[in-house]
Amino acid sequence: MKALEDEMFTWIRTNRNKCRFNLTNSGFSEPDLELFGINVSYEDYRLEMKEAPEIFTESISSIYKVRKENVVTTCGGTGGIFIANAYMKGKVSKIYVPPIEYMPMFLTPRSLGMPLAFKTPNREDFLSEKNFLFEFTNPNNPTGRSLDQRAINEMIGLAEENDSYLYSDETFRPFSMEENPGTLFNGSERVMVSNTMTKFFGLGNLRVGWLIAEENIAKELNNVKDLVTAEISNYSMWIAAQALANRKRFISFARQIIEKNIRILKEFLATHTELESDLADSSPIAYLKYRKGPGCVEFSRKLLQDTGILVVPGRYFNDENGFRICMTSDPSNFEEAMDLLNDYLNSTKIFY
Repeated sequence: MKALEDEMFTWIRTNRNKCRFNLTNSGFSEPDLELFGINVSYEDYRLEMKEAPEIFTESISSIYKVRKENVVTTCGGTGGIFIANAYMKGKVSKIYVPPIEYMPMFLTPRSLGMPLAFKTPNREDFLSEKNFLFEFTNPNNPTGRSLDQRAINEMIGLAEENDSYLYSDETFRPFSMEENPGTLFNGSERVMVSNTMTKFFGLGNLRVGWLIAEENIAKELNNVKDLVTAEISNYSMWIAAQALANRKRFISFARQIIEKNIRILKEFLATHTELESDLADSSPIAYLKYRKGPGCVEFSRKLLQDTGILVVPGRYFNDENGFRICMTSDPSNFEEAMDLLNDYLNSTKIFY
């Protein structure tokens, strides 16, 4: 294994304390949990301590309509990504990832020495090749767009025929604002998904995530987990289970922020034809592409220096002509950042 640097994480960690407007947070900040109906008392937790893993697993099982045996708890979303790739390493000969994709989704298999191609496989690829893995975020990070469900269903059918697999990280699926957001997992041994409490619920400090897979595969994923993180904090799972039970409150909170910020971003983009973005209706993230101008890292560094606005360069998503912005901050703060970015682009004409 090669210990490759996740340059996206490095970029954010290095610059987040230097900025005035941090538009790199793709998830909400941790909320006041008690305002969301969550009991944080450690003494109360101790009364249910032994049942916490079962309670959390049952919550996932109920929401996503799967069996408890399909659920594997993980140390956050990145823990799930690593476990999934480590498990698949000995099972596939090649990995496909979309041309623009979240860095850990291609850096992890690359670190593990797995052959990689930046492409969404089409029908011909499934018919002409065997034994590969299509690995993707859905909705996509950084664009926020979801793959067509009919295309995914066709891929699943083809994967079952040619000994291939699909692995989807569904971190941003809860931003659909549906009480039961659904999942790509359909019970097939050819499909595996992951998710996390980090983004939508703002509970990154708990480090709780999960994988959903066919029962026998789930057992093997647990074997991999035992080699990496073993048990997840019972207290974290106790809190996470309560958050899932109170998700209507989180949905109401998220909807107010995301809807306002998407409206602000749409107004901004209407006046900047040099930028292109296919905005999703309720996504907390957007990817802005440009045709002319400096390299994305150079632009992002200069933007931070001149305005205090921090964005994520497209290079960390395998693209050189764009940047990701996130809409999880307070709308008044986001609007101020967009006004400043508007003035900056108008004065510099940097993309013309």
